[in-house]
Amino acid sequence: FKGIKAVLEKNSNQAPRFGTLKDKGVQKGGELVLFLNRSELARLKGIKWQERIARKNLRSSYRNLSIIQIQSMPHVEIREEMEWGFYGHSTVWHKYELKTIDYDEVVIDHTTGLMWHQNGSERFKDKEKIAEWVDNLNLKGYAGFSDWRLPTAEEAASLLEPEQKFGDMYVDSVFDNKQPWIWTGDSYGNDAAWAISACYGSVFWSKFNEFYCIRPVRSMK
Repeated sequence: FKGIKAVLEKNSNQAPRFGTLKDKGVQKGGELVLFLNRSELARLKGIKWQERIARKNLRSSYRNLSIIQIQSMPHVEIREEMEWGFYGHSTVWHKYELKTIDYDEVVIDHTTGLMWHQNGSERFKDKEKIAEWVDNLNLKGYAGFSDWRLPTAEEAASLLEPEQKFGDMYVDSVFDNKQPWIWTGDSYGNDAAWAISACYGSVFWSKFNEFYCIRPVRSMK
C-alpha cells in the first residue's frame, strides 16, 4: 500500500487510505484495491502464467459459411451487421508472445493456442497461387513446422481489436502492419471466400478477383 500511496499522491490529487471493508453501513470513498490473502498468493506463484489463462478454442476446420452463420460466430462483438458480413471485433483477451524460431518470426497466442506468421505475405487474388504460397512455406519448414494453413474465419476474426493499434489498423501492434486484408480458408458459395479487413475492422466475403494477403496460422499441441 505504501507504494500505491506514494505514486497516487505524486501523480494525482487523491489521498488513498488503507483499511478493511465493513459488513454493514455505508462505505466511504471511491475505487477499491483488493489484496489476495497469503495462501492464495502462494498458490498462484506456483502456477505458470500460461496455465492461468482460460483457453479459447477456435474452430480450425474449414466450412462453407452463410452470412447468418458468419454473423453468429462466437467470441465477436458486432458493431453493425451488413449484407456482406459485419463490422466488429474479437472479445478474446489475447496473451501474445513475439518469438524468433530458426530466424523466423512468429506470434504465439497463449489464449487460443495458435501460432501466427508474424509478417504475412504479399497480396494474391488467385486461389491456386494462395495455396502455392502456403505449400512453399511448409516445404521450407517455416519456424521448423510444416503444418501452416490459412486461418478459418473464426480464427482470423479473433485478430480484430476494438480500437486501432497502428493508427489505422484494428490489429495488435505485435503483428506486421502491411496486411490490411487477409484471406481465410472458409468459403462463401463456390467462387468466393471470407476475408477480414484490419483497416476497417470487418469480416466480409469476396470473390477471388481482389488482391488480399495471407497470414498463415498453425494449431499448437
